[in-house]
Amino acid sequence: AATAFTTGRYLLDWRLGPESNGLRYAAWIRNSFANPAHRVLKATENGRIVAFFVVETHPGGTCYWHLTAVAEGHRGRGVGRRVWHAMLMLHKADGVAEVETLVSGHNLPVLNLYAALGFRLRRAQMTFHWLRES
Repeated sequence: AATAFTTGRYLLDWRLGPESNGLRYAAWIRNSFANPAHRVLKATENGRIVAFFVVETHPGGTCYWHLTAVAEGHRGRGVGRRVWHAMLMLHKADGVAEVETLVSGHNLPVLNLYAALGFRLRRAQMTFHWLRES
């Protein structure tokens, strides 16, 4: 997770150093393992993690993808499309009828992936970061 995001929103905030991006996502994953509502799932190829998902399933057939990524070195090879499709089929088998997530608007590859998979954009939102004074 620390190296998986090259277009994360933390990279857009000029007040945060680039190292903050990886630290934030690594902490996010650690916290998700400790959260009983979250499932952390991975896709592997030859024993190496190529993608991961942090998901939360809700009553009523909905699921929220908190964090998703394709590992560096595996992008642009169709891994995302295959893994995302497999995740949707897993959810369907589990009775999930709707999947929601948030996507950074400047991440064109993932926007194209979601469009190809039939996702619809409902609304845009802006995220701001609070920084403590040192």
